[in-house]
Amino acid sequence: MVDHSDIIKQLSEAQEAETDIREMCREQELALYARGGQWEASVWSRLANRPRYTIDLMSPIRDQICGEMGRSRFDISVLPKSHDANKKTADTYNGMIRHIEQVSQADMVYYNAGKKMVECGISGWRIDLGYANDYNFDQDLTVKFIPNFKDRVWFDPASEMQDRSDAEWCVVLTPQAKRIYEKKYPKGSGQSVSQDSLSNYYYFKANTVITGEFIRKKKKKKKILLMSNGMALEDGEDTRSIIDELQAYGITVLAERNATIDAVCIRRFDGGDWLEEEKETIFRHIPVVPTYGNFTIIEDKPVYFGLPEKLLDPQRITNYTLSRLTEDTSLRPKSKVWMTPEQARGHVQSYRTLNIDHKPVALYNHVEGQPEPGYKQPAPPDPALVTITDATTQYINKISGLFASNMGENPGLQSGVAIENQINQGNNGMYGYFLSQRIAVTHTARILVESIPEVYGEREQVRILGKDAKADYVNLSETVVDQQTGQEVKLVDLSKGFFDVVCDIGPAFQNKQQEAVDNIIEIAKVDPSILQLGSDVLLNNINAPGIKQIAERKRRQMAMAGVIPGDQLTEEEKAMLQQAQGQQQASPQDQAAMALAQAEQKKAEAQAADIMSKAQDRMQKNEIEMKKLALKADELVVKGQEQQQKLSIEMQRRMDEHYKMVADTLKTIKEAMGAETVVNSATAQAYDQQARRLTPEGNAGLLTAEGGQSV
Repeated sequence: MVDHSDIIKQLSEAQEAETDIREMCREQELALYARGGQWEASVWSRLANRPRYTIDLMSPIRDQICGEMGRSRFDISVLPKSHDANKKTADTYNGMIRHIEQVSQADMVYYNAGKKMVECGISGWRIDLGYANDYNFDQDLTVKFIPNFKDRVWFDPASEMQDRSDAEWCVVLTPQAKRIYEKKYPKGSGQSVSQDSLSNYYYFKANTVITGEFIRKKKKKKKILLMSNGMALEDGEDTRSIIDELQAYGITVLAERNATIDAVCIRRFDGGDWLEEEKETIFRHIPVVPTYGNFTIIEDKPVYFGLPEKLLDPQRITNYTLSRLTEDTSLRPKSKVWMTPEQARGHVQSYRTLNIDHKPVALYNHVEGQPEPGYKQPAPPDPALVTITDATTQYINKISGLFASNMGENPGLQSGVAIENQINQGNNGMYGYFLSQRIAVTHTARILVESIPEVYGEREQVRILGKDAKADYVNLSETVVDQQTGQEVKLVDLSKGFFDVVCDIGPAFQNKQQEAVDNIIEIAKVDPSILQLGSDVLLNNINAPGIKQIAERKRRQMAMAGVIPGDQLTEEEKAMLQQAQGQQQASPQDQAAMALAQAEQKKAEAQAADIMSKAQDRMQKNEIEMKKLALKADELVVKGQEQQQKLSIEMQRRMDEHYKMVADTLKTIKEAMGAETVVNSATAQAYDQQARRLTPEGNAGLLTAEGGQSV
């Protein structure tokens, strides 16, 4: 058993090892959020009664990087690794992880942690286990964001991996309202655990007691049995009880060995003593996942920092020089006319209104021997301040690695290729932050894969989420007969096999939907049968009112026609087909009618496919013409706006023709599939409504001028 004093000492050593890094993280975060945070403290104090302006050039760069991160999705893929791990089980893991992420709103967790990582260099989240609701005994895994990660989470200082997967222990600090703490722990000491913060920017805070969770790996010894069928089982009461049954099937123990595994335990404490007994969890890794910015190891010390670390110096120079330039300009005396009192006598009033009157002549008294009045300009502001300000602004963009095109600016007349190249170069400056986030998400997937069998392995069925964000259920008790051994085996067995995890960075789901629609339509131009085989997929990826109902009807029609493979059918669709087949066997007349209906349907679909193919050819030619006009417009943009306007009008006319052509095509398809046995009246009405919406006057939302999406 670990002593409380040992934990306080271990925590203090971990905090001392990273004191300098964490203070840098706090300074970077305050630079973006605190008033005066982008000034050196000594300069800010010295200029207390003088201009101290902050021209924040770092936040837009932060927003650009985090915006790109928010529009991206970190897709986890589970792959079979060992011989007893199959693709069906791997797909189930993928669906379960997507479900866990959806329930946890993991996209927000990853975004918030990624944003903090960019801002100060460190953030993260934890994997938690809790009950699904207050009236349920089933537990679920969830992903939870840890606010203020830099002050609350401390890892074993001997760990060096960026994801801290090699850490032997971790401490997570949590502030609790004092009254809640006293109610929950009436025998607690009331002492807070130190967060190792050398200074505080905010003094007015809630009255809290900071408690900690000591999360450690405990070594456990166990015996592993190797069975003759290649299966590895943990020796124990449950395994020994089925040895006889396994032997009846010819499965015997070939070998056994002792092994050591990690079991994660958690115990809560405060600054004075333990608050709870230690509890063993289902985890094998520390269920706390950090994400670091610019992580590296220097002199055997983990070093990390966020975006402001390298930008803070030029930002401070910009603030100082602009404030000084503003002060010098505002305090500079105005231009004046210089003369002697004798020369001004009798004309003082006219001199007082020189800056507002419009008299072409100013009079003065000529005095012999005195020079005539002169107009003198004051000394100009220090030109060095202007030069320094311009230079530091450019330094900030260069240091961040982002260019004007990345920030949405168009630096003069450049070609699309040149701008795209600048954007790609600017994306290189973001890559490190995306890579750090991918490392953290990959480790999260690793923890989930090793924990899912412990939490969900005994359930009859589990909920999964497909790549298209549609929910389904997988039956974990479903079995098939092995043709070689004659034994029943589970289709999905979470307790068997080893799996690898990878993480890919791609566009968010909404962007993927649009990408899927564009790709399907492009492929259909080459092979029109794609629309017959995947029209339900195409419709499901179009985000518009009414399309979901059309997609459901189309999929039902395709399922009844046998177009959808059996392994892609849902349980509900399988039951529907079985019921339909039973009705066909009971009534030969109905079966004949169904065959006739299917024949009519195939005929109508063939006609529709032919019409669609011709329409697509016309649309493709129209698109090519429009692209040519667009290229010509780019070439002539420097020759005059008048010619460009004419080309734009011509392009608009062709786009209108394109919309009308698509609308006519939809009507033609409906008429071709007009048989009531194939398309009912509701579907026909939906086609009419969709066609009217696709006209230019109907402000169509489903079609674009280029790569027009058709249903």
